[in-house]
Amino acid sequence: MFQRKSIFSIILLITPLVSSAQFGQDPDWPCIQRLVVDVAPGVIWNGPDPFEYGPGWEDSVEIVQIVNQVTGRRTDMDIATNLIHEFSDNQTPDTKNKNLTKLFYGVWDTMNNQRKRYIKKIIKFSRHQQALAVQVEALLNQLEESSNKPEAVENLEYQQIESTLNWHQRIYDQRERSMKSICDQPVLIEEHLGKIARIILAQLN
Repeated sequence: MFQRKSIFSIILLITPLVSSAQFGQDPDWPCIQRLVVDVAPGVIWNGPDPFEYGPGWEDSVEIVQIVNQVTGRRTDMDIATNLIHEFSDNQTPDTKNKNLTKLFYGVWDTMNNQRKRYIKKIIKFSRHQQALAVQVEALLNQLEESSNKPEAVENLEYQQIESTLNWHQRIYDQRERSMKSICDQPVLIEEHLGKIARIILAQLN
């Protein structure tokens, strides 16, 4: 007979994934953090209207270069600050706020898109975990069925199914342990975006 204690422990293992989605949200969203697909500029910006001055930021080679440098995951904040200060100092009084707002829009647009890509990856990751959980459940059912067969057949089938089940369980465990780190990525991007926004805001007239 197969070991029911072991099977029940596996069922308990996969249960959190099924119940992890926040109520009223995408059922494929596995993170504790509430799912917010877009970071609204108004949450981190109280300067001029970014939608008035921001579109077309890609037309400025200088702004594109700065955006690329300050939005990297490993950006040194001192370097980012110096780049933004230098950009601000080179503006004329009548264009300074407009161009700083355009710079903010470029940073927001770039990092918001980065964040959305991570969210898509997380949902894809969660769907793979759910599919794996379904496979585990199917294997558990196969073990249950094997108990009704002759002992020799049962033992052979049990060994084969158990081997597959253990492999699936290891994969599930490894992926589940990485879930928190994966879920933290959109939060870290939003925090980085907020820091850059504050640096730009400080340069406005």
